[in-house]
Amino acid sequence: MGVAAENPGEKVYAFYHPTFEEYFAALAIKDWDYFLPREHNNQNPQPISGKNYRIFEKQWKEVFLLWLGREDIAITQKEEFLQKLIAFQDNCDNYYRFQAHFIAALGVAEFKNFSQAENLLDQLVNYGFGYWESNNNKWQSYPYWLRNSARSLLQETDSIYTADALYEKVLEIQAIYKYNPQKDEKLGGIVQEVIDSLGQVDPYDSFFVSWLTIFFKKDYKKQIRFLQETLLPYLTTLKKLAPTTIQDLLNFLERFYRGLYEQTTEQLDTEVKKIEDNLSTEFQEGFSRGTSFEEEIECLVESAKNAQLESEQEVFNGLLLVLEQFGYRNSIIINFIQNLLTLENIKESGRFRLIKLLEKIDPNYAARSFDEQNDDQISDENLINFINSNPSESEQVQVALKRLNFNSDDSVAIEILTNLMGNSQNEELRYDVAEKLIEFDIKRAEAIATLTELMNQSQDSWIQEETAKLSIKINPKNFTAVKILVDQYCSKQEVEEDDNCWIQTMEQTDFYNEEELRNYLSQYPQVIEPLSQILRNSQNEQEKKLVINLLAEVAKNSSNPIAIKVLTEQLHRITDKENRFIIAIKLGKIDPGNSKAVEVLMTVSQDQDEDEPNRIYAVKSLIEMGYINLETVNILLSMIRLDQKINFFLKEALIKICSNQVYPEVIYTSKYYLSSRKYHFFSLDDDRKIQEVLWNCAQNMSYAEFYQAWHRQPTTTHPEMLEITGIGVNLEMQKLILQNLAQSLTNQIQTEPNLNVNILPILIDSNTFIDPDNPSSKIYTEMVKGGCPTYAEGTPKTMIELQAYWDLLKSDRIVILVFYDSQVLSENPKKFSEIFINQLKTFAGAIALITNQPIGQFQQFSPQDPQLIENIIKWMRSLLAEF
Repeated sequence: MGVAAENPGEKVYAFYHPTFEEYFAALAIKDWDYFLPREHNNQNPQPISGKNYRIFEKQWKEVFLLWLGREDIAITQKEEFLQKLIAFQDNCDNYYRFQAHFIAALGVAEFKNFSQAENLLDQLVNYGFGYWESNNNKWQSYPYWLRNSARSLLQETDSIYTADALYEKVLEIQAIYKYNPQKDEKLGGIVQEVIDSLGQVDPYDSFFVSWLTIFFKKDYKKQIRFLQETLLPYLTTLKKLAPTTIQDLLNFLERFYRGLYEQTTEQLDTEVKKIEDNLSTEFQEGFSRGTSFEEEIECLVESAKNAQLESEQEVFNGLLLVLEQFGYRNSIIINFIQNLLTLENIKESGRFRLIKLLEKIDPNYAARSFDEQNDDQISDENLINFINSNPSESEQVQVALKRLNFNSDDSVAIEILTNLMGNSQNEELRYDVAEKLIEFDIKRAEAIATLTELMNQSQDSWIQEETAKLSIKINPKNFTAVKILVDQYCSKQEVEEDDNCWIQTMEQTDFYNEEELRNYLSQYPQVIEPLSQILRNSQNEQEKKLVINLLAEVAKNSSNPIAIKVLTEQLHRITDKENRFIIAIKLGKIDPGNSKAVEVLMTVSQDQDEDEPNRIYAVKSLIEMGYINLETVNILLSMIRLDQKINFFLKEALIKICSNQVYPEVIYTSKYYLSSRKYHFFSLDDDRKIQEVLWNCAQNMSYAEFYQAWHRQPTTTHPEMLEITGIGVNLEMQKLILQNLAQSLTNQIQTEPNLNVNILPILIDSNTFIDPDNPSSKIYTEMVKGGCPTYAEGTPKTMIELQAYWDLLKSDRIVILVFYDSQVLSENPKKFSEIFINQLKTFAGAIALITNQPIGQFQQFSPQDPQLIENIIKWMRSLLAEF
C-alpha cells in the first residue's frame, strides 16, 4: 500500500513486484483470443481492426506462460492456441511467423501435452543448426540472426523435448555423414555445436555425459588446443555438471596434474631429438659458420619445452576454473583435491595452485604451505651471524622483511632496509624496499622521497613507470608522476594516421599500448586534475590525444566538472575538424547531455562530404549519449546504399535505436533495400545485416505497427517529395535500379521458366536516343539485338516504317517493348518527346513506359515505384495469361 502521486493524502494499492501483477493478469484472462485474435486470417494476415496481438509484445510473455500453466483452462483451449501460433502467417517475410514458433516452443514447457510438441522442437533445432537438403546434397543453414535466436531459446524450452530433438539431430547428421564422408569437416563442426547445446539444456543427458567421458579419457597432450580454446571455456558456461562428469573431470585433473608437475618432458625431448637428427648437413654447416649448432639446438629444445609447458599450464588453469565454479562446498571435489596434495614428488608450484583452489571452494580450509607452517622467527643471534656472513643485498632484504612480518617495530630490520633503500646501486632493489616500507607504513616519508628520486633521475624506463604508478597510488594528484606516465606511453605510440578516416586513428590510439595505463588510472579519479593540467599546457598533438582518451576513460559517466570543463575548453579553442570530432565523442561519454558535443557530432553526421565511417561513428556516439530522434535515424538510413557494403557499425546503430524505439521509416527503408537487391547479384552478407535490423524491429514493435510500416506505400510520385525517410538512400537505390533495369529484369525472368520460354522483353533506354522525336532506328537496333528478326526492307528510318516492321513481326514468343529513361531521377530529367509519344500511340501490342508523364494508352509504371521490377513481372504474367 502507498499513496497516490497526484494526491499524497489518498491511499492506493499497487503491485511492487511484476510477478504478482502478471499472475493476477493471467487469472483474469478467460480466452486466448486476448493474446492472439481468433479471426486472424493466414490468407490475408492484415491485423484485425480493434484487436491486439499481445502475444508478440514482451511484457505479455510471462502472462502467456502463466495462463498456459493454469489447470482450470481447458486442454482444448491450450491446444487450439498453440496450433494457431505454429500456423501463423504474417506476409512480412516471416519475421512474426518465426516469433510465433518461438513463443509456442516456450509454451511447451507449460503445456507438455501439446500434440505438436516434438515437431515444434524439431523445427526450432532446425532453425538453430540447419537441415540437410537432399535435392542439392548439402547442408542448409538459416540466417545467423535466426540461428542465434533459436539456439538461445533452446535453453528456455522444455528440457526433455529439447534434449530429444538435439539428440535426433546428432543421429541425423551422423547418418548423412555415413553417405557423404566428403562433408566431414562441416558436419563435424555442426555435431559439436549441437552437443554443446545439448549440454547446456541438460548436463545430465547420458549422451552428453558419454561424449565428455570420451574426451576426458583421451591423451590430453594430443588435444591441448581443443581443451584450451573450446572445451574448458565451454564447461564454465554450464550451470551444473552430472556427478559422472565431475568424477571424469577429477580423474582427468589428476592425470594432468601428475604429468605437469611430477613427470619429466621426456616425450618432448624425444620429439626435439628427431628434429635434430633430421637436420641436413648443409643446415648444420650454416649454423657452424655462426653460432654453434649445439647452441642453436639447445635454444630450440628450450623454446619447444617452454611453449608446451605454457600451453599445459593454461589448460591446468582452465581446469581449476571449472572446479572452482562447480566445487564450492562440494565434498567430493574437496576431498579429491586434498588427496592430490598428499602426492609426493610434486613441484611446489603445483601444490600451491591446488591450495589456492581449496581456499576458494572450502571456507573451512585452514592448511598452509610447508614454508608457511615452518616459518619460524629469526633470532637476534642468527641475524648477527647472517650479517657477518657478507650476504647479498637481496638476501638482506628477505631476512629483514621476514623479521618485520613478526614485529613491525623491529629496529634492526628497519635499519637494514633503510640503509639499502638509500645506498644501494640496484634501482630495482631500492624501489622494491621503498614499496615494502610503504606497505608496512614504516619510514613512509623516506620511502616516498626515494620513489620521487628514482622517478625523476632513473634512466630505466621500467623504474620510471613503476615508481610513477606507485606515486599515483599514494597521491593521485601527483602531477609529475602522471606526466611521466603520459610521456612513457606517448613514446610507445606509433599510429599510422589516415587523412580521411579519423575513427581508425582514434581506435588505434584508444587500444594501442595504452590499455594498461587507462585501466590503472581509472582506479584513481583524482588523476583528472593533473591530466587536465597536462592537456591545457600540451603543445604535442599525440600527447593531447592520449590525455583526452585517458580523461574520457577515468571520468566516464561521472559528469566530473573538471574533465567536462577542460574538454569543453578544447572544443572552443580547437578548429581542426578531426580533433574536435574526437573530443566531442570523449566529452559525450563523460557528459551525455553536453550540447557542444551534440552540436559537433551532428555537424559531422550531416556532412555528406565527410568520410562515411566518421559519420556513422558520430551517429553511434549520439545514440550512446541518448540523443535518438528521427533526424539521427534519417542520417543512418541515408547511408544505406544498394551497391555498397553495409557498415557493421551502421547495422549496430540501427539495432541500438530500434531496441529503444522502432521507427517505421527503418522498416520501410530496410524492406525497400532488400526487395531492390534481390534482382541483383549482391553479397548475402549485407542482406543478412538488414534482415537482422528488421528482426530486431519485429521483436520491439507491435504486429499492427510493423505490418502497417511494412506495407506502407509512398503517397507521391515525385522523388523529392517521397514520404519516406532516408530520401537520399531510396532515391539512390532507385537510380541504380533504373540504370541496371535490363539486366535485373532479365535475371528475374530467367528464374520463371514460363516467362523465360514465352516472353521476349525488349528494354529501350530513351536516354540513348540521338533524335528524341524519331528514335526509330535505335528502337529497331535494340529489338534485333534482343532477339527479334531483321526487317526485309532494311533499318526503318521513320516511326511509320518502324510501325510497319512491328505489325509484320513474327515470333514464337510475345515481344514486349518497355521504354524507360535511366536518368529520369537525375536533377535535370528529360521527358519523352511528345512527337514520339503521339507516333507510338499508333502501335498496337504489348508496350509499356516507365515515366511520370501522363500517357493514357499504354501500360505505365512509376520510376519511383519501390516494387518496379515485381510489378513489371506481374504485368508480363497477366499478358501471358491473356494469350
